Amino acid sequence: ACGWVSDPEKSYNLEFTVSGEPEAQRLSQCMNAMGYHCGVSHRKSQYVAYLRDFEGVSRLLATLGAHAAYMAYENAYIMKQVTVSVNRQMNCDGSNIEKTVKASQKQIDDINALIAAGVMDGLPASLRDMAQARLQNPDANLTELGQIMSPPLGKSGVNNRLRRLSALAEDLRANGHLPPSL
Repeated sequence: ACGWVSDPEKSYNLEFTVSGEPEAQRLSQCMNAMGYHCGVSHRKSQYVAYLRDFEGVSRLLATLGAHAAYMAYENAYIMKQVTVSVNRQMNCDGSNIEKTVKASQKQIDDINALIAAGVMDGLPASLRDMAQARLQNPDANLTELGQIMSPPLGKSGVNNRLRRLSALAEDLRANGHLPPSL
């Protein structure tokens, strides 16, 4: 009884503690010959042969006949992976929503600046229609805005028009035709 397995919810470790370096080296060589990536470490007066990867620990548990431990290890790993995946997706979705809201607010500010400067009537109909669609749909992403347009536009077409509107507002600001806050 010289083995120890970590809680798979925290880390993936399996260790065999032996009294001498020759035993640890033989155990490591045997496990490496079986396809495991086993290392050896010296702690205090003992030597440790260890595995530090999930697949190796899981496979060794099954090979040793510790089927209940193997199943518990696999289940904990699956739950951890599902949690990580869900968290990653939620963080990504949250970041995308935040990015969309910030971009939308800047576009609305730029459009309002163009309106305040009185230049909207002189713009091409395609830009005026895009400005109107953005003002009426502040929460819409580029794909949704494209579907609102008649005829419908792709994301790149919507992005191009909104970028042109923003560039016009920036030019007006740079040339002093708008206060910086607009």
